Amino acid sequence: MNRWQKRGATTIEMTLVGVPLIFVMISIFEVSRGMWMYHTAAHAVKKGVRFATVHGLDCVTNLPAVTNNCTVTANDIAAAIQYAGVGLPLGPSSNMTTLTFSSLNGSFSCPLDGSDTGVDCAGVWPPAGAGADKQGNSLRIIIKVPFPSALAMFWPGSTPVSFALTNLYADSADAVQF
Repeated sequence: MNRWQKRGATTIEMTLVGVPLIFVMISIFEVSRGMWMYHTAAHAVKKGVRFATVHGLDCVTNLPAVTNNCTVTANDIAAAIQYAGVGLPLGPSSNMTTLTFSSLNGSFSCPLDGSDTGVDCAGVWPPAGAGADKQGNSLRIIIKVPFPSALAMFWPGSTPVSFALTNLYADSADAVQF
């Protein structure tokens, strides 16, 4: 085999090995990024539930001088979740991180908008009435985080340079402590 034929063989070998190698590297990166986003969301929602259950409807903030009057709003809980969830996608788009609050009195959802208050949800949380705010009752918060994956560019039939959007869900529940 002469020198010119070896050059062509090297190019073909690099193509046959390089393309799958690049795909594997991008796959490792995307799976790692997805795991990081899920872990961040799970950590943030756990912090939010803990904040809600410890600061129940009538908690005491400064014993013994302050009486029971520290009501917590859904905005306060969402701000705690947003603070703990560094890197989660926020902003004014249809595909943003969404929180779902649920208790004995039902549930409601609010998007995290990235502002200082976290969301635009009014009202005290946990909601009063029907015993939802009583000590020992369960509160649950579910977080939905959009995850755009670059792996979709490699699937047959996909449009060029389009990221597939999937949602990662994490939830946490705990009993009202105070």
